[in-house]
Amino acid sequence: PEETGDIPAIDETLDTKSLSALAPDLILYPSFLPAELAERLSRVAPALEIDWSVDVYTRMLLMGEMLGKKQEALDWIERYKEKAGRARNQLQGRILPGETASAFIYHADRLYVYGGHHFGHTLYEGVGFEPPPGIRALLERSKNAKWQEIPLEALPEYAGDRVFLALADSGIDALKGRQVLEHPAWKSLPAVRGGKSYVVRDLWANYNPLTLDRHLDEMVHCLQR
Repeated sequence: PEETGDIPAIDETLDTKSLSALAPDLILYPSFLPAELAERLSRVAPALEIDWSVDVYTRMLLMGEMLGKKQEALDWIERYKEKAGRARNQLQGRILPGETASAFIYHADRLYVYGGHHFGHTLYEGVGFEPPPGIRALLERSKNAKWQEIPLEALPEYAGDRVFLALADSGIDALKGRQVLEHPAWKSLPAVRGGKSYVVRDLWANYNPLTLDRHLDEMVHCLQR
């Protein structure tokens, strides 16, 4: 939020009247938006769909091409990969060769495990953990898998040598999510019993360049404690 400055916010219901008042030259919208709403947006300004299933590098390049900023997109990708390399160097000895990790989030009254995007990007593409077998199978079925809803009892099928749980700070998700920490399926995980479980803010669940860049710093800090 601190990066948005005085950029006007539009409520998630996407009221086109409020949007029209901003007189946009271009609207970008995610591919999961209903067709009816996308059509309404196109009445306000030229509207282009962004494929929400692709990885962050592909999305950055697509947007760079759309906006005439392809070099800036390439520059960010290079900076991120260089920073990820530095993070791996800082964590040498903390992350063992072949060590696995998995991330979960309690969101909208459901438990999800991450694939290779969002939090998974930081784990596997960022600091170099390996996905455990359950997540590897998920990625083999869909290389762009973002997350998958799972029952609490299935936690052991996806848990790695280290486990992360992203939780909201407040609200019903925070309350019910913390109940996960007391569930036998969580408490019996080898990572939990071995002191290799971490509860982090649900901001770690976002999937954008600003968040991913900060995740590297936070992951290094988290694992060096």
